Amino acid sequence: MTSVPLIVTAAAGSTLLPYLDAASQRAAIVVLVVSFLLWSLGMCQVHLILAVYFWRLISHKLPPQQLLASCFLPLAPLGQGAYAIQQMSIFLANYLKSSGYAPTQSQPPPLPQPILLATAEAMHWLGILLNLFLLAHASFWLVQAVAAVAYSRPKSFNIGMWSFTFPWGSYANAWSLLGRDLRNSGMRGWAAANIVIVILIWLFCAGMTSWLGFWKGSLFSAPGLEEWLDEGEQDGQGDGHENGKGRENGATKRKKKGTQGEVNEKKHNADGTYTMDASRVGDVENGMNGHANGNDRQVDDKDSMRARRNGNS
Repeated sequence: MTSVPLIVTAAAGSTLLPYLDAASQRAAIVVLVVSFLLWSLGMCQVHLILAVYFWRLISHKLPPQQLLASCFLPLAPLGQGAYAIQQMSIFLANYLKSSGYAPTQSQPPPLPQPILLATAEAMHWLGILLNLFLLAHASFWLVQAVAAVAYSRPKSFNIGMWSFTFPWGSYANAWSLLGRDLRNSGMRGWAAANIVIVILIWLFCAGMTSWLGFWKGSLFSAPGLEEWLDEGEQDGQGDGHENGKGRENGATKRKKKGTQGEVNEKKHNADGTYTMDASRVGDVENGMNGHANGNDRQVDDKDSMRARRNGNS
């Protein structure tokens, strides 16, 4: 998905905010603004793409068995986006508390502490609500993906199964941050369960990749490519003879049409008569009067010129 790099970059910037603030507050604000812009653009694109993807699932069947891991891909941008927006809200709340900054004042005097605390808490809770909104959306796609894999399990391991790890890990990371921020044991337990699942899947993928890829050398092939190639070869063998005949017939027709066009190529005069070029007349007569052994008769230039004068008269 093209929007994932935008959200991943925003999440990386939001993670660096506390460390940048310790070094340079101005640099931290710049990173905050850029990260929020990237997050906004990425989330808009994600929801547009997911709408099209959801319509595709309704209109058509599930992906092939070897590509079912791709059903987990929507978890990646939603999980990363939830993590990023909460990190940015936490930093913004701390910044408001420490600096006493108010956007409506060019030279801000110290604001009352209750107002600063209320504004900071509002920013913090806004990030929590957006996090919950995105995690609810991601949970729907998680249930759908798990149900798809349980309904039609892949036949064998393929390199595309690494798609389980990053999306599910992003989902678990967002729940971990939310549970730690709200100090909720249920959210922490759910995050821990997802983290354990991701670790087990990662170990399984790493082991199978090492075994099939490095040891046996039979892993790195695109899922479903073999069936597609087999069908293409069968179609090519079945239609090769007919296609060859069709190409020959088409070439013959084009050749005949071109010859007829050359024979009929005339130069019309103002008085309604027409003349043909001497070389054209010679070519036509050679084609009509050629011997069976392939030697063509040459037309005399004088006869050609005489025929041309007779036509003009």
